[in-house]
Amino acid sequence: MSGMIYHLLEEVNSELSCYNELLSLSQQKTDVIVHNRTSELQQITNREQQIVSKIIKINKTKDELFKDMAIVLNKNEKDLTLTGLADELGSQPKEAESLRTIAKNMRDVIEKLRIVNEQNKTLLESSLEYIEFSMNSLRTINEAPQTASYSKRGNEVRGNDSFFDTRQ
Repeated sequence: MSGMIYHLLEEVNSELSCYNELLSLSQQKTDVIVHNRTSELQQITNREQQIVSKIIKINKTKDELFKDMAIVLNKNEKDLTLTGLADELGSQPKEAESLRTIAKNMRDVIEKLRIVNEQNKTLLESSLEYIEFSMNSLRTINEAPQTASYSKRGNEVRGNDSFFDTRQ
């Protein structure tokens, strides 16, 4: 059982490291969004996808470890959590405390990540609304009603239909 605990500690430490890296990237993303650096945004997004793939792989390993530990502890694997497992480790207080600390750190970093991602989502939505507003403004300029202009002889004179004046 202690071999499984050490392996689990390695996996959750790796997972926590990944979440910390995601948090750092999300904070960088905020600056990139604010300063409209789209090429950097794509690079950050690609790196985030790599990290998420790594987290998925770690979670598969963790699930297997929890499954094995549930069998050893005669518990339901769906009810087994890091803190629940820590409670079961009465004879291994050092490992139990490590699990509790990691679980708390994981909750903290995930909450921070949620807050930063929500902020980034709001920034992106505002940016998209501004772009949509600008595009609608440009479209309606060409659709705006025009008043007729007449020459001295009474003939209608057409104005420039283009929004952009090419004369210099």
